[in-house]
Amino acid sequence: MTQHTILDEIYEQCVDLVHRHFPDFPYTGGGFGGPAIHVDFPNEFKHFKKTDYYFNGELRFVHWTTIEKLCSILNTGEFRLYNLINSEDPNEFYYAANLLDLNDNLKDWIKDNYFTISFCKMQDLNNKYLWNKYGREYQGVAIEFSIVNHLDNWERFYISNVYYELPSSFSEFNNEWKNLKARYQDSISLEYDIWKLAGFHKQNHYKNENEVRIATFFPFRNYEEKLKYSRKEFRIDGKLNRIVTYVPLKLWINFQDSHYPYSFYDQEAANVYPEEYLHMPHIKIENVYFGYKCGIGKNEFLDYRKEIQEIIHFQLGYRIDMAYNLFGPVE
Repeated sequence: MTQHTILDEIYEQCVDLVHRHFPDFPYTGGGFGGPAIHVDFPNEFKHFKKTDYYFNGELRFVHWTTIEKLCSILNTGEFRLYNLINSEDPNEFYYAANLLDLNDNLKDWIKDNYFTISFCKMQDLNNKYLWNKYGREYQGVAIEFSIVNHLDNWERFYISNVYYELPSSFSEFNNEWKNLKARYQDSISLEYDIWKLAGFHKQNHYKNENEVRIATFFPFRNYEEKLKYSRKEFRIDGKLNRIVTYVPLKLWINFQDSHYPYSFYDQEAANVYPEEYLHMPHIKIENVYFGYKCGIGKNEFLDYRKEIQEIIHFQLGYRIDMAYNLFGPVE
């Protein structure tokens, strides 16, 4: 038996292993270079339809933030996807990734290049726990938004519920993989994309967050694009000081009705990756809810309401119908 025949046989065993434990995940490619074997996920999100990681609910969500960050979102016309270094959860990504055969350096590199934005389903708008934790006890705002393009058009971007338990398939797969490696005296290595799913798992004590995530991993064609398109922020609080990276995701613009070219956008540069934008999430702001403890009086709130409506109308090209009252808990 030739070396190539042996490697081909090992490769088939690896593919079979992946398919048995993740039967609903199609793989677009694979191969081997010597004893290094790789099995790849597809970039097109439509291939995830049969899995638990393809969001199937109404594409209308709520994202809590501060008034200052709301102003930043409106002034820049973008949401931000932060890498997992940004998370205050020390077990972020590690929780599920530790079930896989990944070394510590690789896990840290993945966290640095794995970008997410978190939000909840629209049905959670009245959730007191979420308003208190992420809406700063009603001192912040809730942004209602929708996704206006079809998920099947996405590439390298994923949207899924977050699950608050460990996937049994991870550990079962990893145990069999270790046995397969031992059979060949640990002389083979397997690269696979299953770890991308680890970003959609968190520990059970976070389950009240009802989180949904958009995630992307290294949405660049090369390292130079990362340097060009990504941004840095310093998080210094004396407890968990860190340098985090984010990628901007431009809001959807209705150019026909916006006051372009007087808009702060240039149509060609309106999206961070203009040649890729058709395959990215198109996010449209639908409403903004100010918490009743935000510091704005009921009468002066009308001025702020009008200002937000005008920004969205003139810069993004559509109107939103905000409530006339500040948002408080429903008894």
